[in-house]
Amino acid sequence: MANRFYKLFDNRASGRLNFVSTSSNGITKKKPVYKAKSLNMFVPSLMVHSASANGYRTDIAKYKTSTKGIDFIKAWEKFKPNVYNDSEGYCTIGYGHLIVKDRCENITIPDAFKNGITEAEANRLFKTRLVTFENAVKRDITVPLSQNEFDALVSLLFNTGANFLNIGGAGRGETKIKTHINAGKYNQGADEMGDVTNGGVSGLVKRRRAEIKMFKENIYDATH
Repeated sequence: MANRFYKLFDNRASGRLNFVSTSSNGITKKKPVYKAKSLNMFVPSLMVHSASANGYRTDIAKYKTSTKGIDFIKAWEKFKPNVYNDSEGYCTIGYGHLIVKDRCENITIPDAFKNGITEAEANRLFKTRLVTFENAVKRDITVPLSQNEFDALVSLLFNTGANFLNIGGAGRGETKIKTHINAGKYNQGADEMGDVTNGGVSGLVKRRRAEIKMFKENIYDATH
């Protein structure tokens, strides 16, 4: 068999380099030029789902407020060891623990709260009370939710009352928050939370915005 070696020729006209094969018997043959073929490769798409996407929503029967949700609510309520009147004028203590729907000056402070409470006691009251609002969301919302949506609604009710979704609307009827969400209009329902500000109280405006952001974007931001 003839010995082969290759010479590299610059084919300037075509803009590419050609290899030609030269055999020892003096006969030169051009080696076919192979054009690169495009390869069809399957590359899995990197799909980014928000936590509120349908795939992340599930039945809320066994839901509990997440750690992030608890921290969010506590950050807004703030720990106060002594009794105080909240934004509604209701006597409160600890992490927003409602004592009675009246001003502190108008009632006889219960013995358990007369000398204030520790943060440990406030945490115990908080956990006990939180269940009421978790159950209220489960009672009134009949569609699947993501964890962040559930947390946002629990935070809303912790601030407004366990029956708010049923009586906070026009004529003390159902809120659009509830009716929209139960109709599958999740974002529209969340947007309605922006009106629950007692006529534009600054702190409530900020809290509602943060709850809407939590509901729609899965962002827990209690900065205020």
